[in-house]
Amino acid sequence: MRAQRARSRMSKPKNQRISNEFAAVREQVKARALDQARHVSWRRLAEAVDEANRWETFSLWLRAVVDAAKGVPPVVERELETRIPGFLARVQPEMRTALRQDALGDCLWNLVGTWATVNVFLEPKLQGWLDAVPYFLSMSLAYVKAWAHWERVNEEWRTNLPAEWPTFEQWQDDVAAVTQLANCDSVPQEVLDAVRSVSPAEWERLLSTFSDLIAFSKWMELILDLEGLNSRLVSDEIGTRYQGFSFSSAEIASGEAILELNFWVIEREIGVKRENLLAAIVWHVQHHPAYYAISNYVMHCHEAWPDDHPSRLPSFDDWRKAADNYTSRQ
Repeated sequence: MRAQRARSRMSKPKNQRISNEFAAVREQVKARALDQARHVSWRRLAEAVDEANRWETFSLWLRAVVDAAKGVPPVVERELETRIPGFLARVQPEMRTALRQDALGDCLWNLVGTWATVNVFLEPKLQGWLDAVPYFLSMSLAYVKAWAHWERVNEEWRTNLPAEWPTFEQWQDDVAAVTQLANCDSVPQEVLDAVRSVSPAEWERLLSTFSDLIAFSKWMELILDLEGLNSRLVSDEIGTRYQGFSFSSAEIASGEAILELNFWVIEREIGVKRENLLAAIVWHVQHHPAYYAISNYVMHCHEAWPDDHPSRLPSFDDWRKAADNYTSRQ
């Protein structure tokens, strides 16, 4: 017993050190990804993330079927030949080695991932923003659902093989239908539950309205810092976009004014009564490339405007167009 307690005491600092090191690496990966994201417009980055999700879903299907079949079934051969002609013939040496090691599915998953990096994501690699793609991919609900489905199927097929291997189209449908993640108490599970509580059309409306509000609030803060709460530009834009809203006082600080607008819009236009749904909306917006792009543009404006004050302050539409297209290379 004394020896066990001693080993336990010795293991805690080691485990803590490993945990700290892992957290440090994770922060380094995040910092590098966000820095690289500044070099590309958020729309181009979002397109690459969507494409990466399609390839991740595809390669997980390959991995699951090939692992369970301990070979490459015709349904996989046909799909691979359609997407990457001649691929299987080129990787036969690696596949034979993996088969002897009982790692065929893992091998094919890695080989397809490497091919996609070189052939599909060459532009991000050459332009220096490749690390931003997997980072934002890993922060998406679609990615979490794809991996949750793979983990469930991989476990199930170890003891209960399907009568027929699913096609990739069937696999995609199954991923889209995922309702239960591996960790039932995780934030992504809470987000998924909230998303499923409203219709797809309503969810898109909520996301769009809240995203517009966040962008407007950032623009509004910049203008108020220069012109104060009596800004005619801010007043006109609010009158156009958020009719019926007015500040509680002409003497409140700009930060308080922005909070008042946010509370008003959330209550009147977004109309979300449940905290979990609002939290899900915030989670989605804050993990999207657009949020970081706009935040970067705000920093640029804070740095540039005091020295190079625009002769005419931009309207919200003009400012948002500039923010959408801004990269740190400009």
